[in-house]
Amino acid sequence: MTLIDIETFLAHARPFGVDTDWGLLKPIFKRKFLADRSLRYPSNSRHGEDFLFVTDALLEGAKYVASNFLGYLYTHRGAGWSRTKVNYDGQVDQSQTLLLDRRLSGNSRLVSLLKERIRAMKRLSAEYKTQALIAERRLLPLATAGVMDWRIAASILRKAKNKVTTVRAS
Repeated sequence: MTLIDIETFLAHARPFGVDTDWGLLKPIFKRKFLADRSLRYPSNSRHGEDFLFVTDALLEGAKYVASNFLGYLYTHRGAGWSRTKVNYDGQVDQSQTLLLDRRLSGNSRLVSLLKERIRAMKRLSAEYKTQALIAERRLLPLATAGVMDWRIAASILRKAKNKVTTVRAS
């Protein structure tokens, strides 16, 4: 079992990291801890609320322990049963708002880690938008988006490179 502090959590709570995005984990909290601090899931967020909730709990002194014990089985549903609208730009905004939180704004290491998360979320947003436009075969909007946002242009180039590599390997 490993104790996870706020710094460790923020270092791992982002896409494109070295391992799983810890912002997706579903920890178990003691009800008394949550009640004593009036902690609740944020009502203004439907995508990324787990990250916000865990960050808030850790900033309030929660003890977060990771274990190899299998207690929760996550199953990805390819059909997309979730009604949650994907909103990576909203997660960027939420993380930028967290930068103003007095509980972490004075800690340069936490601010740096949160800024890394913001950069990673911006990339994920660009990757998602690129993939959606390609899937819908909306090439003019894709080209326009690539001109307007360098992250989307980079995503287009990565996808083109991967396609060329795949074709050459065949």
